[in-house]
This record gives sequence, structure tokens and C-alpha cells, in this order.
Amino acid sequence: MHLKTTRLCWWLFHCHFLPHLFNGMSLVIRIGEQEDLPHTPKGFPKCGNFMPNFYKKNPKSRRNT
Repeated sequence: MHLKTTRLCWWLFHCHFLPHLFNGMSLVIRIGEQEDLPHTPKGFPKCGNFMPNFYKKNPKSRRNT
């Protein structure tokens, strides 16, 4: 694979065939060093702390998922 870019960021490379994607045929590529990448915006969701508005409005519906 050859990726030519000048944009410093994280790139998601994945297959559009769902069975392939489910079997792990995807990867993340970091272009640049951590200090070169843009900072995370204030209030940006983090793993485990994001709850869609649907669940905020209907807390009982979480029991069904």
C-alpha cells in the first residue's frame, strides 16, 4: 500500500466488504508524531463517556440494548 499525503492526522483504512471488516481487515495509520497532530477539541467524546441523545431522552430504553 502507498499513501501519499501531507495531512498530519490519523487515517482509517478499511475494507467495504462487511465480512472482511468484521474479521479485522482494517487498520489505523498515524501520519506525523503525536505532537504534530491537532489537539482534541474541548468536549470531544471519549471512550466510555459518550451517550447519544436518544438515551438521554429515553433512559429506560437502555435496558433493551
